[in-house]
Amino acid sequence: MSFSSREWHLVRPSVGEPQQSDFAFETVTVPDPGPGQIVVRNDYMSVDPYMRGRMNEGESYRAVRTGRGP
Repeated sequence: MSFSSREWHLVRPSVGEPQQSDFAFETVTVPDPGPGQIVVRNDYMSVDPYMRGRMNEGESYRAVRTGRGP
């Protein structure tokens, strides 16, 4: 019993102030979950300003995980 979902897609990273053309609103079909899987419905989503640096290609201010430590 598949159903549809509404999604915001990042078309291209914003330069300066984000523009409506930087995003696309799409309706997609969600496939039935497989064995051991579930479907989760999100009612709200937060897009915080710090995420902007993570949307760009290349280096980020995020620390690189080395596999050492927590």
